Amino acid sequence: MNVDEARNLLPMYADGLLDSGTAQELETVLSSTPDLQAEYQKLKEENALIAEALAPLHPSHSARIKLSEAMREAAEHVASTIPARGWRIFRYIFTFVALLFFLVLVNFVPINGQPNPDVTVNDRMYKLLYPATLAAFVVGLGCNLGAQAMYNVEAWVMVNVFRRHIERSTVRVLLFEVFGMVCVVAAGLGYILLVSM
Repeated sequence: MNVDEARNLLPMYADGLLDSGTAQELETVLSSTPDLQAEYQKLKEENALIAEALAPLHPSHSARIKLSEAMREAAEHVASTIPARGWRIFRYIFTFVALLFFLVLVNFVPINGQPNPDVTVNDRMYKLLYPATLAAFVVGLGCNLGAQAMYNVEAWVMVNVFRRHIERSTVRVLLFEVFGMVCVVAAGLGYILLVSM
């Protein structure tokens, strides 16, 4: 390896990206070339400055663990302070209103499985949206009403299939319930979009 080749590879060497054989060849040239040593020192200083400038954007492993632990504790606190009876009543009312809304929509604004004949619509998009809307509604109701059962199934799968134990957590159940509500709302918006086509 000559000096010019070594100079071209110097940035990769400074970043630790060269394989060991090429790195050894470069080190041989580097040890006998003072100009190259000065360039290498300058690259190392630049890398140190860049790493120092980017340090706040890349928290240490322990800082990330502390942050995720704090977020988990906050979520657990929120989930444990929600009154169970009031939340359950809210979920049942939400489900009842969602079913009533869909029954009214289907009876008074039906789409009959066909696009509006007066409007040119992309058939492929329509054929994807219609079953996706129905699936989102069913999944949403299932998650909203059966979150505890879904959590139990998830725990069973994790223990018996993946051999991992998951701690009992009210947050996980709450996430299933909130996910169900989001799915129901998305299904309602999808149905309105289909009707407007």
